[in-house]
Amino acid sequence: MSPFSYASGHNQAFLPRLQLPKFGGRRQEWDTFWVIFKANVDEQPIPTTIIFNYLLQALVGEARQTAAQFQVTEGNYQAVMDTFLRKYGRDSSIIEDLLAQLETCIAGGPFH
Repeated sequence: MSPFSYASGHNQAFLPRLQLPKFGGRRQEWDTFWVIFKANVDEQPIPTTIIFNYLLQALVGEARQTAAQFQVTEGNYQAVMDTFLRKYGRDSSIIEDLLAQLETCIAGGPFH
């Protein structure tokens, strides 16, 4: 399925262009971002360098800085994705972030 149309058998429906979500490096947002990006861009039959460019356009902040360290090549796209999956896609990392947020809330004083 391309981000612009969906074909099933002989019927074809044209869908409006999707706005890809932005990802800035918050681990809690990674899964949602990755599911949408993967379905609409990563799994499409287009050159890897084009997919890499779509990824760069969807990144902001810390995530963009991480990806910008890599030159846009076919091999480096997989290197960036491996880096992101290690950094943002591990359940243990998400749990660590949530525990840190909880500790911050607790340190802020009693709840009212």
